[in-house]
Amino acid sequence: MEGMGSFLIRLSIVAALAWTGPVFGQTQLNRCTGADGVPIYTDRACSHFDAEDHVEEPDVPEAVMAIDLPPPRPDCPRRIETLENEVRAALDAGDVNSLAGLYHWSGASEFAAHTIMASLAILVERSLVDIGVDTVEQGDDIQPTELWLDLEDLREPTGTVHTRFRIRKNAGCWWIHG
Repeated sequence: MEGMGSFLIRLSIVAALAWTGPVFGQTQLNRCTGADGVPIYTDRACSHFDAEDHVEEPDVPEAVMAIDLPPPRPDCPRRIETLENEVRAALDAGDVNSLAGLYHWSGASEFAAHTIMASLAILVERSLVDIGVDTVEQGDDIQPTELWLDLEDLREPTGTVHTRFRIRKNAGCWWIHG
């Protein structure tokens, strides 16, 4: 029994240290560059050592720098009409990345994400015929429920294929979702 009591004491100490570990680990580590160019790693401000904050420039090949990329999105669609217009613009441009940027990815596994991207890639290859939003009346309020697309598909008897996305509001923004 003596060994069991000793084991429990050690286990209690380890548990206590593990519990307090994150408190000690919350100290911010600053990477500074001294006047002589030597890096300094400290929990104090760089100015304490008459050093500058170290900002490492990524090594980017010139070919990558020459690519003319669109600017990053400054905001998300906060109105349902904005979401509809941005989906239309992504489809008209054939831009799967812009369409994916309007998708609510939260909770999607890696496998699901690959499947969704493949589906979105197929959608942007087709011409948009029509787009709209279905709504439902809830008391005095009208809530959007789905965004639908009619896309050209000459293999279909009607010449179009109908696709629906649920609409989800998250963090004040509207998103399309499975």
